[in-house]
Amino acid sequence: TVVRCFMEIAAIIQGFSLILMMGNGWLQEMGSNEEQPLRRFAVWLGGSVRSALSAVVPVKAFRRRHRSLEEIWDTKPQASRPTRWWVILGLAYFAAAFLQEWNAYRRTRQQMGSQKSGLPGPDSAGSRSASNVFDFYMQKQK
Repeated sequence: TVVRCFMEIAAIIQGFSLILMMGNGWLQEMGSNEEQPLRRFAVWLGGSVRSALSAVVPVKAFRRRHRSLEEIWDTKPQASRPTRWWVILGLAYFAAAFLQEWNAYRRTRQQMGSQKSGLPGPDSAGSRSASNVFDFYMQKQK
């Protein structure tokens, strides 16, 4: 009988702790801002009703918000900032690199033209320009 008494007390304590854990989890879930299905539906319904009412009935708060949004367009634009030095440096670098590549392309074309002066070229101009670009890159690899 003493063992049974301890078993009953242990079962009561275990049941009580399970009930407390369940209640604690329920309270945390209700107190959190997580989107629960019922709460999500209520938020959607409230937003829909509010937007429908704001479209039908002009309210002073909505007018104020609309006016503040319209005033954004009325503000003066800020003066443009001066161009940064590193932007100018980068543009100068890319321009110099482009000019070097262009000069190398022209030199290579001239060299290929002097080498192939006696050979007949392709008939169409498009294939000739594509061939020139291919030949340029092949010559550059040598």
